[in-house]
Amino acid sequence: MFRNPYDVWQWRTGIATAVTTGTQNLAGFEVRATDGSVGTVAEDGDQLGTTCLVVDNGSWMPSRRMMLPAGTVEDVDCAAGIIRLDRTGSQLRDSPAYDPESFGRPHYYDVVAHYFADTYQDA
Repeated sequence: MFRNPYDVWQWRTGIATAVTTGTQNLAGFEVRATDGSVGTVAEDGDQLGTTCLVVDNGSWMPSRRMMLPAGTVEDVDCAAGIIRLDRTGSQLRDSPAYDPESFGRPHYYDVVAHYFADTYQDA
């Protein structure tokens, strides 16, 4: 039984090809949860070699970055520089922090994937 509607590491159907192929640089794009802005993209998957975004939470949660799997992205407006997520700020606030030391390790990806999969189960 699937715990979430899709693989959290895959871009959703309908996301612009420039985003899913890595030709659109998303660094600097504003990231919005369903209830408001949660920061800006510090690094995108093309820079990292995987399908995720590292978001600098700025004043929303100072001194914190989070890694968001591509599957949490509901829409990308390339012209406006806005990424819309389908998660609330509260769900993101409790997500695992981005850890550059653990990045690339399978266990870290598992922790992040399980966290977000659980947010879909609870929705």
